Amino acid sequence: MRSNSTRIFLSTTMLAGTLTGYAGRAYAACVNVGGTTYECSGTNTTPQVINANNSDVTTTPRFNVNVTGNAQNAITVTGDGNLSYTDTYYSSLTATGPQSQALRMTAYGGSIAIDTNGALTGVDFGIASRLYGGSAITIVADGDVTATGQYGIAISARSNGSGASTITTGPGTTVATDWNGFSLNNSGNGTMAITVNGDVTAGNLAFSVFGNTNNTGNTQPVTIDVGFNSIVSGGYQAMYFRGTPASVTVAGAVYGGTGGAIQFGVYNDELELQPGSVVEGAVNGGNGSDSLCLAGAARTVSTSAPSATASSTGASNSF
Repeated sequence: MRSNSTRIFLSTTMLAGTLTGYAGRAYAACVNVGGTTYECSGTNTTPQVINANNSDVTTTPRFNVNVTGNAQNAITVTGDGNLSYTDTYYSSLTATGPQSQALRMTAYGGSIAIDTNGALTGVDFGIASRLYGGSAITIVADGDVTATGQYGIAISARSNGSGASTITTGPGTTVATDWNGFSLNNSGNGTMAITVNGDVTAGNLAFSVFGNTNNTGNTQPVTIDVGFNSIVSGGYQAMYFRGTPASVTVAGAVYGGTGGAIQFGVYNDELELQPGSVVEGAVNGGNGSDSLCLAGAARTVSTSAPSATASSTGASNSF
């Protein structure tokens, strides 16, 4: 018959084995857990790289990445087809080395879907998404996104897909950078819509939006909605559009810098100011026949003048 001490020893050995297995899983980083699904866990100080078609990347509680090397990204996801990154556990992704990015996703065909409530901080990019062909890019950022580099871009989305790309930031969040807050290129045949429910603070441009560099790009509109409690500010301009028609709705506040508030391109553009909204700085309509809507009363205005000042109070509303 085994003694009590022997039984206690066996029980302790089994418990130690269980804990060892648990610790191993806690530091497993981003691993394949079946099919095209990857699960990210633990505290990581090395870049997480996933090269797989149609990869679906998810997180577990307390997952985070903090890398410091040159050109190291916290997470890189590349592949054909539909790529996704989903984090509901407030996972922080931090990359502090030169030319680094917090989250980079590149898809060839298919789509890109990012849904995160964690804080993402990179040097060159906070979030960088690239879609070559296929459908669309979808980004939901319910955490702060920051680029700390001299020419850093907090959120970058480049799509030449044919679907409807969307980017949404959550209430109370901040998109911050010393250079451009959003860098958007919509050169495909699809639309692109950005809804800002938090703040955007940029040293240069809060929004830099391109359809095509020769101003003959995508004729589908890019829409930007600035939420009621949101503040968008750019040290040079708040919004710059080139090569794409634009529709901007402001319910919060837009503050321009030395280059004015909003620079539209050569297409027919729309600017809608909700009651109580603020646009501070010049609005340059560019060429075309643009529409200005004030508190529900719309009118068509000529944009041949070099700039416009606008306010939702109705005190000065002319292009």
